[in-house]
Amino acid sequence: MGLLSNIKNAVHGAANSAKQGATKMLLKKQLASLPANQQQIIMKAIETHPEFFEKITKEIETLKSQGQNEFLASITVMKKYQGELQKILSQGL
Repeated sequence: MGLLSNIKNAVHGAANSAKQGATKMLLKKQLASLPANQQQIIMKAIETHPEFFEKITKEIETLKSQGQNEFLASITVMKKYQGELQKILSQGL
């Protein structure tokens, strides 16, 4: 049981690392048009507050599934969390 559990955890950890690596690469590509210091601030914010950004992403996806276009859904959710987002991003300065 101990060996099987360790193997399972190692595989799960490797899968998560690969997923995180792919996500980080995709995010860097999407942020490429921003200055390097702004890219670092955003990356640090996402790495230190992943739950917050997952919540935002889920709310945007929910609005999109209800028929809103992606831009309007993003603006709506960002306005909702504007204060929290400013606070998190200002920590990276």
